[in-house]
Parts: sequence; structure tokens; C-alpha cells
Amino acid sequence: VNIVMRKNAPVENADGKLVMKVAEFAFLNRRKTLANNLNAGFHITKEQAESILEECGMLRTVRGEELNIEQFAQVAIALEKYI
Repeated sequence: VNIVMRKNAPVENADGKLVMKVAEFAFLNRRKTLANNLNAGFHITKEQAESILEECGMLRTVRGEELNIEQFAQVAIALEKYI
């Protein structure tokens, strides 16, 4: 195993703690969509969660395991206005 420390964050303008919370909640319940998990984890409406995903150019049916770190950061940035 080789661990390489990054000099810069993989995504600028994103709150690292919120990105980690988004990633954590993305896997909150197995076989659930990201919208459902954001709804449950952040106590926002399902419509707001789906709006966040659409704003990020993602399908409403996307699941957490389909996202990369940059996409988690996009969701976190879009989510900030709802929490």
C-alpha cells in the first residue's frame, strides 16, 4: 500500500466536513437512491434532494456508489443552501 498525500484539496470551494457527511449519508441505507439518503440524513424534502441532484447534472435515481469525490463535493456545495 502506497499513500500519497495531496498538496491541494481534490475540489476547491467545498466544505470538507460537509463532503464527508454527504458521502456518509450516501451509504446510509443499502439499495436506496442518493436522493432518499440525503432526504433522511439531512432532513430535507425528497423534492429538494432531487433538485440538488438535477442541479449537479445527475439523475434522480443515482446511487451513492456511482459518484466520485468531485461529484460528492458538487452535491455538498449545492446542499449548502438547504441546510
